[in-house]
Amino acid sequence: MTLHYDLNAMVNKNQIDNSNERDRSEKYRYLIKILEKRCEQMSKSNEKIAARSLTVKKLIKKRSKDVELLKSRLDSYNDNWRS
Repeated sequence: MTLHYDLNAMVNKNQIDNSNERDRSEKYRYLIKILEKRCEQMSKSNEKIAARSLTVKKLIKKRSKDVELLKSRLDSYNDNWRS
């Protein structure tokens, strides 16, 4: 009878271990999905920031060209505007 009881105890212990392992595996998969979603969100955010940065860089370059054009035009009038 004790041999039968010991076998049942071992089977029950293995079932519990398998259950815990499945729970850990499911929790791991769930956390991986959360991390993947967060990485995707961060990637999209970074792309938006990079695009905005490029737009601002282009605007600054255009403004600099406009300022230089305006300075050269004012200089052509010889009215000493810089002083």
